[in-house]
Amino acid sequence: MRRFLPTLALFFAATFLSAQTPSPFSGTWKLNPSKSKLQTPQPPSTSTVIITFNGTHWHYQRTHEYSARKPETFSIDLDVNAPQPHIEKDAPFTFSSRLTREGATLVLHEDITASNGQKATSTIRYTLANNAQTLVELEHKQTPSHDELNRWVFDRVAK
Repeated sequence: MRRFLPTLALFFAATFLSAQTPSPFSGTWKLNPSKSKLQTPQPPSTSTVIITFNGTHWHYQRTHEYSARKPETFSIDLDVNAPQPHIEKDAPFTFSSRLTREGATLVLHEDITASNGQKATSTIRYTLANNAQTLVELEHKQTPSHDELNRWVFDRVAK
């Protein structure tokens, strides 16, 4: 047993360190409007995304800034492949959110229910390109009256 202790110690240390190492998704990202293709009716003039991701826990914060109205900030914390969805009430909506991994892609699935019972879905596929210097978010929103597809492209902000 004693000869296995150093091996076990190294294994647990490596496991702990890998869980703490930020993934290439982690960082600050700025919207690149010229590379983005947006169907959203009122796109922001600029947008900043901050991601902290260690491989299992995802913290995402996005701030859209507009020329004619106040900025909007959205943030969410999710565990990848959690057995139960994260439920959040933000009147008049209830969001049921799950984050899954499909290879190198992270996928946010959201079912949204309005207080009047209307339902919508939002699916966002997060991928990295250009040696992890570009974040691409393919967003598909579906409501009873609207189907929208947005391709948000963000450039990594140097530290």
